[in-house]
Amino acid sequence: MKKIRKIEWPDSWKRTAKAATELLYPSTCPVCGKISQGVCEDCRKELKFVEQPVCYRCGKPVGSIEQEFCPDCQKTHHSYRQGCAMLLYEGKVKEAIHKIKYSNKREYLETFARMLARYGEKNVQMWQPEVLVPIPMYPKKKKLRGYNQAEILAGYLGEYWNLPVDTELLKKVRDTGAQKELDRATRRKNLLEAFEAERESPYQRVLLVDDVYTTGSTVDAAAESLKRAGISDIFYIAICIGHGDMIY
Repeated sequence: MKKIRKIEWPDSWKRTAKAATELLYPSTCPVCGKISQGVCEDCRKELKFVEQPVCYRCGKPVGSIEQEFCPDCQKTHHSYRQGCAMLLYEGKVKEAIHKIKYSNKREYLETFARMLARYGEKNVQMWQPEVLVPIPMYPKKKKLRGYNQAEILAGYLGEYWNLPVDTELLKKVRDTGAQKELDRATRRKNLLEAFEAERESPYQRVLLVDDVYTTGSTVDAAAESLKRAGISDIFYIAICIGHGDMIY
């Protein structure tokens, strides 16, 4: 199975290469674009981190600690066991994700991955996944874009958590087009049998990785495919999560 791995250069080479790269291409804040090591102080104040209390299933914020599930999860069956995301999908963060996808700002993923690795560490320790599996893109779409942002994100997270990344276990076999303008029911219908998982999987606990979780339709479709392949426990993690039908 193909894995995302980086060549292990000596530490001295890494430091030299990093210093040279920073000199030529200074790091920028992924939110505002100004030169900064990670998210700048001003933008960090504007970020809306997902904080407790959250939905037990999808990780969206809920109104009180007594509320176990968000309105979305109360009326929707999910194929995954549990998941979490770090930021609410709105404002400048939404713009940053758009730039990652459509303006080749893939370097922003390193900053978000570093933040997400810390944010999601407790959940990952609790879930004990054997492998990270990025949500795949349809091959033609990936070729047009030149990369899969979920794959790059998973690669960074795998390094932080010392977990393998499998990019061959799950494939997108049908082009579903743009999902963002579709309602929940249409998204689910559109994603039917869009993914295909490798049979006789060696894993039982898989963590799906994506940049954004909105209605959960994509994660559910991917999880259903993994379940058909015999995988019993499926979780997800993402940078951002949509509001859904949250009640405050």
